[in-house]
Amino acid sequence: MNIPIEIVDHISTYITERGHQASVALINKAWNSSMTPMLYRDIDISEASHSRARFRETGELPQMCGVTRTLANFHIDSQTESRQRQKWEMTIMRIRRYLQEILDRNGFPRVSKLEMFSPDVEIADILLKGLLPQIRHLQITSPFLKYLEFNTEGNLGFRNLGELELGFSQDIFHSSNEPMFSSAKIARHRVDQHMYSRFNNFFSRCPSLQMLRIDGTKDLHRLLQSVTFPCLRALEIGPVLNHQVDFAIICLNSFLDRHPGVSRLALRNLPNETSHKLRLSGAARRNMREFISSIEEVPSDYSMLLKQFQGLETYRLEHHVIVGEVLHTELLNLLPELQFNSPGIKRLTLPMPSHISGWALTERKMETARVALMEFGQALSEFLPTVEEFGICQTGRFSDLEAADWARSLASHTSLRHIAIKSSFLPINESDGIRQDLINQLALEFAAIPGLESFVFFESMDQQAIKVEIIRIDDGRVEGRETLVEVEQVNKVFFDEFFDSGGW
Repeated sequence: MNIPIEIVDHISTYITERGHQASVALINKAWNSSMTPMLYRDIDISEASHSRARFRETGELPQMCGVTRTLANFHIDSQTESRQRQKWEMTIMRIRRYLQEILDRNGFPRVSKLEMFSPDVEIADILLKGLLPQIRHLQITSPFLKYLEFNTEGNLGFRNLGELELGFSQDIFHSSNEPMFSSAKIARHRVDQHMYSRFNNFFSRCPSLQMLRIDGTKDLHRLLQSVTFPCLRALEIGPVLNHQVDFAIICLNSFLDRHPGVSRLALRNLPNETSHKLRLSGAARRNMREFISSIEEVPSDYSMLLKQFQGLETYRLEHHVIVGEVLHTELLNLLPELQFNSPGIKRLTLPMPSHISGWALTERKMETARVALMEFGQALSEFLPTVEEFGICQTGRFSDLEAADWARSLASHTSLRHIAIKSSFLPINESDGIRQDLINQLALEFAAIPGLESFVFFESMDQQAIKVEIIRIDDGRVEGRETLVEVEQVNKVFFDEFFDSGGW
C-alpha cells in the first residue's frame, strides 16, 4: 500500500501477460491506475471472448480510449463450423455497432498503429474511415484488400502515414479456367481497374510514407507504375508469379529510378532466366544500404545483381525452406562479389549449405563439414573483413558440429562482435547445477574469435533464444553471462522478419 507510485509504474512494465495485468489492476487504486493504460494499450478485435470483453469495456469507459495505441482486427477462420460461425456473426454485428459508437463519441486519439488480418470488411471500412488520417503504421492482410475503401472526409490526405504493409492474400495464387471473354472475368477486370484507380488515389495522398511492403499480388506493376513517394526509404516486395516477372522487374526498375532515396530493398523469390534484369540507376546504387533477398535457388545472374551495389552496410540472404539449395561453391563465389561495397558490409546473414547426406553421421562426413566450414570462414575473413554482426539463418547438418568448430572457422575474423547461429549447443535436459559450467565452456570456445562480445543460439527444447556475453578476465580466464532473449528481438538484429525462412 505504501510503495511509491514511480516504483509501481516501473514494476508494471515487467507484467506483460493479459491475465496477469487484469489481476494486478484489481489490487488497489494505485496499481489500477498504473496497469490500466497497459491493459488497454493494445486491443484485439477478434472472436476471443476476452478480446471482445476488453473491447466492449473500452466503449463503455471513454477514458480508456485515450490510452489505446494499437488496434488489431482478426476475423474468424473460414474453416470454423457453421453453428459457431452464426454465433460469431452476431458478435460481429455488435462489434460494428460498438466500434462506430466509440469513433463517433470519443475516437481513439492516441492510436497510431492499425493491424488488420483477414478482417470483416465492414469493420475494416469503419476503422479506415475513422482512423486512417492519424495512423502512422498500417498493416492489412486480406483476400478482400482490393475491395476496401481508403476514403476519408476532408482533403488533408494521410500525412501521418509512415509505414504501409499490404498483403493481398490468395490473390497471387488465384487461377481461373473461365473463357477469356466470360461475363465473370469481364466484371472482375472492371473491379480490378477500379482497384488500381483507388490505390493510386490513396498512394498519392501519402506524402510522408517511408516504408512500403507489398506481398501476394500478381499486379505489382499496375500498383506502382505511376506513383511517387517523396520520403520513401524502404521497399519490400513479396513473391511474383512467373508469367508476371518481366512486368514486375520493369516496374521495379522504373520505381527505383523515381525513388533514389530508397536505402533498404527486400525482394522475395528473385526470378531466374528472365528477359529483363533488375538494374539500379547511379543514384540508387550509391544510396542503397540494405539488400535483403530470400530465394529458393541462386539465380544465374545473381552475381551481376550484387555487383551493382556500391555502399551496402547490410546484406542478408535467406531461404524459404529449411534445407537450402545453395551449394558450398555458390556460397564461396558470392563473398567476393560483396567486397567492393565501401566502406564495407557490417551486418551479414547467410545460410550454410548442407554437406552431409543421409542419417548416418560418420566421422568422415563430419570431417567434410569441418573442412567446408573452415573454407567458408577463411573466405569470409578475406573478402568481408568489416562484418561486425553475423547471422547464420540455416545450418543444415552443420548443426551437428561443435561450438569449437564454429569458433575455429571464424577465429581469423578480427571485426566480428556479435553472431547468432540457428543451432543448439547445450545438451538436452542438463541439470541446473552444471548449466553455468556449460555456458562458461561455450564462452571459452567462442572467445577464440578475438573481438567477439556475444553470441546467440537457440535451445531446442523450448525454442528459447539464448544470448551469452563473453567476459574476458585479466588473468586469461573466460566466463559467460547467459540471458534469455525474445526470438523477435534476435530476428530484428540478425535476421529479417519479412522472410519466414526456417524459423527457430
